[in-house]
Amino acid sequence: MFKNYIKNLLEDLYRSLGFEETELDEYLNKHSRISIITWACNLNLFNCRDQALKAVRSWLSNGTKIAINLEVPIMCGAMQMAPVDDWKMLYAKYESIPDGERKWKLLTGLGCTSHKMFLEKILDLIFMKSSGVSVADKKIALMRILQIDQTRVEMIFKYFIRHVSSTNEIYQELRVADVLCKYITSQQQLELLNMVSLSQLFQLSRLEEVSPSVRLLRVNIHGVHFSSA
Repeated sequence: MFKNYIKNLLEDLYRSLGFEETELDEYLNKHSRISIITWACNLNLFNCRDQALKAVRSWLSNGTKIAINLEVPIMCGAMQMAPVDDWKMLYAKYESIPDGERKWKLLTGLGCTSHKMFLEKILDLIFMKSSGVSVADKKIALMRILQIDQTRVEMIFKYFIRHVSSTNEIYQELRVADVLCKYITSQQQLELLNMVSLSQLFQLSRLEEVSPSVRLLRVNIHGVHFSSA
């Protein structure tokens, strides 16, 4: 039902704005297109992922330009459905370019994959101190990946639980607990967090940012209390 509702909202805008920027685009159109492509690809509407993958393949093989504003939504949309070979080609591109803005965009796009093994490889890079991407950009990448769907949220939660004790410094620097709290939607996910001792991290976090759906649960799990206050 939600998907159909969003589809009805987006369809006319998607058709009228198109998939590519034009010289006549105004500021509002450019930013609307970013949001529309993001939503359409996340929900797999209007052949958005197919168009995105075609654009990425053309960029990798022929150097066909992707508008700077659209690099993240297009790469992310493409990698949500990309076969293994396409993901590996984009990863090779990521490794070949110097540090900078495009590097974090490629990191974000690569992290949108539905392949667990590849997603974990990108999470390794996000939580590595010397990956050539700034902490601020890593945080943006992590949040963009989390926005796709609950499947990826759960995968990232489980990764976090398995690795939190081994790299506490980078987790605290990225304030990962804060980021994850915004995407908690069920008691099951709270219980995943409770599988490890996160009390120290949560003391550093702004728990008031926990999503409203969880605050309504008023859950108290082993002394970690999520109130509605």
